[in-house]
Amino acid sequence: GTVAKTDVCAGWTLDPLRTTMAHADVERSGWPHSILICSTFLHALLFWTTRRLARKACTSYAKLQDEPERRNWDSRVVSTIHAGFAVWASIWLYRNEGDRVFGKLGMIQADDEIFRYHNATSQALMATSLGYFSYDLVVLCTYYPRLGGMDFLCHHITAIFCLVLSLATKKGHFIVLTAIASEM
Repeated sequence: GTVAKTDVCAGWTLDPLRTTMAHADVERSGWPHSILICSTFLHALLFWTTRRLARKACTSYAKLQDEPERRNWDSRVVSTIHAGFAVWASIWLYRNEGDRVFGKLGMIQADDEIFRYHNATSQALMATSLGYFSYDLVVLCTYYPRLGGMDFLCHHITAIFCLVLSLATKKGHFIVLTAIASEM
């Protein structure tokens, strides 16, 4: 059978992400600006930190011939870390909320719960991804076309549009998070 999560004390659960998001009050504050700003800043910090760490830890980084190759490496490290987090977070969300959305047999419910589903956790996960795509769009534009061509720019602009629309309307969170998770 399943083991129920128990409260440790007044509103705190043993599930760390649910505990953090339950107290973040993202839903009541409207649009999760602070998460977006922090995510954008942390992805940029990771991009610039990767250069310093890779020089010391990876012999193949030092063998890269020119600056565009190194920027490509730095960008891919951040992208891979974000993709890993997005997949983990989406699986966590499906595991904890999937029965409500898909029903016990994995079928979409007749009342279209899959389109109307949203909560503070899904908003935070989408704001984090929006921060990543915003950061990466700036990097792409800065190093255009060396890190990616027009297809990358269109991809990022489309992703940002979908995330903003879904966050603003509070609709389609499961669908957008599934698309983000599929990028890995």
